[in-house]
Amino acid sequence: MKETQLNIKNESKQITIVLYFFFALFSLYSFGQVKASIDSTSIKIGAQVTYKIEVDTDTTSLVIFPEGQTFSPLEMIESYTIDTTKKDDRYNLIKKYGLTQFDSGAYTIPKQKILIGAKEFYTDSLKVEIREIAIDTTKQGLYDIKPIINVEKSIGNWWKYVLLSILILSLIGFLLWWFIWRVKPLTKEEEIALLPPYDRAKLALKQLDESSYLKNENLKGYYSDLTFIIRKYLDEKVYERALESTTDELVSRLNLLKDHLFHHCL
Repeated sequence: MKETQLNIKNESKQITIVLYFFFALFSLYSFGQVKASIDSTSIKIGAQVTYKIEVDTDTTSLVIFPEGQTFSPLEMIESYTIDTTKKDDRYNLIKKYGLTQFDSGAYTIPKQKILIGAKEFYTDSLKVEIREIAIDTTKQGLYDIKPIINVEKSIGNWWKYVLLSILILSLIGFLLWWFIWRVKPLTKEEEIALLPPYDRAKLALKQLDESSYLKNENLKGYYSDLTFIIRKYLDEKVYERALESTTDELVSRLNLLKDHLFHHCL
């Protein structure tokens, strides 16, 4: 009975050791898929350090590299295209970034997350030193302080704005004068309308005589226009309803006015 229990314990230990070995091997393989490195651990202020991520994966896995400013406190100034190398059924992918910093000091590039399929992998954090640019003042030439000189004060560009303002105001004033205040020339019809009734009637009679009614023996048209001219004159000068009245009504009205004028004169 004791021997059986010892055999079971030994088998359990062996299984546990195998599992530990398997998980350790798998862990090493998994972390071996992603590597990160930099081309220099010490650069001058404003210089570029190249950060490289190398991924080894099969051809069916989708790999997503970091994008954006994930390298703070360093600043990414350029993201290079992925360099791909295929070997059998695996890909070797290399992604490079250009990083910089404008303050001196020791900085740590944080871990970067890479997605391979549905799994997340992280790179190691890397340290980089940003050095100040040393200036040797012993080799820098020294010069005397230059004397103060008088500089003529520039008039600036204000006159251009004044000129532009004057031009704009002039244009606005011209447009207002042209469309609103300008005395527009009268048309021929407007000039005739401003004449006294007697002058307008004389002009109408003259135009009627110069018409083609008599030449074409169109007496009906001639007398129709002649009657209208007379009625219009009487409507404006004598009887304001002359255009609406019949001939008999108009004659009666004129006789009435004549009698009234005659009795008034007596």
